[in-house]
Amino acid sequence: LSGKAMTSGAVVPEGNGTGFVWDAEGHIVTNWHVIGSILSQVPKGRDPGEVAKVTLEGADGRTKTFPATLVGAERSKDLAVLKVNA
Repeated sequence: LSGKAMTSGAVVPEGNGTGFVWDAEGHIVTNWHVIGSILSQVPKGRDPGEVAKVTLEGADGRTKTFPATLVGAERSKDLAVLKVNA
């Protein structure tokens, strides 16, 4: 994962949203409303702790999807931080 060369969009079966790569450690900043509805459930086939699938798009236009875990979220500020291992 290269924060300089990648952009991101959080893609979850329940809906779509956008976000951005915060750092080279794989932190993704997105909105709470993008993932809020799925925080209380684990959809079928998803590993416990995995809250979303995050698709990263490289500067060359190629994309790759990674499972993301929740680092933290604040509903009142409509903010969420996810982490991917890329």
